[in-house]
Amino acid sequence: MKILDDNLLSVFINLVNQDIFKQLKFESLWILTNMAECNSYFCERIVLRKGIPSIVNILKGGDEYLVDQAIWALGNIVADSG
Repeated sequence: MKILDDNLLSVFINLVNQDIFKQLKFESLWILTNMAECNSYFCERIVLRKGIPSIVNILKGGDEYLVDQAIWALGNIVADSG
């Protein structure tokens, strides 16, 4: 978990922020979505690494393909906090 936490999580969050190939951005969101579904530890790490503002920015972009995945990611994070 430490390798994922220290290295890859930040990479995935940064990819969500970049103006890159849409499929790569989608896959990064998909990974964050599934990490948020795993357990509270990953949800906390996403929040602490400023992942929520990155995901929310996708909602403002209007691309339905990406927005759908961003909603799933946020939903998993919210479900964990309840």
